[in-house]
Amino acid sequence: MKLYAVLFVALGLASNAALAQLPECRVGFPAGQARDLPLAATPEARMRGLSGRDDVGGGMLFAWPREGLRELWMKGTRVALSAAFIDSAGTVRKVVDMRPFSLQRHGSDEPVRYIIEVAQGEFAALGVVVDSRVSIDCERAVDPFDR
Repeated sequence: MKLYAVLFVALGLASNAALAQLPECRVGFPAGQARDLPLAATPEARMRGLSGRDDVGGGMLFAWPREGLRELWMKGTRVALSAAFIDSAGTVRKVVDMRPFSLQRHGSDEPVRYIIEVAQGEFAALGVVVDSRVSIDCERAVDPFDR
């Protein structure tokens, strides 16, 4: 049991360290708030996402170089999350709630370029609903697609 606890803590610390190394983008929400969110723009960062964390902070921004049909699941994710699927213009196309550790796939119904994940229930205070608009400014981040 002791070894399990040590491994559990080590995985959590590794996850926190990986999240701290990600560049951040400024995201403006419809209700007027703004957050600096870690940017998951590489396949590895998108695969890791917010899994293994007990505290998801302000959330995470997932980004791709071009629009496409996107899919999420919650394998390894301990916290209930909400996700907003967003097109290149910043329009929210779909919002879903996701259960911890679920293998259910949640996909966009149309092409999107971004997904924002936050702790479940936070989108209400941020004004995020289908057809609302968010602003995404990654100017301060190194171009994640320039690899």
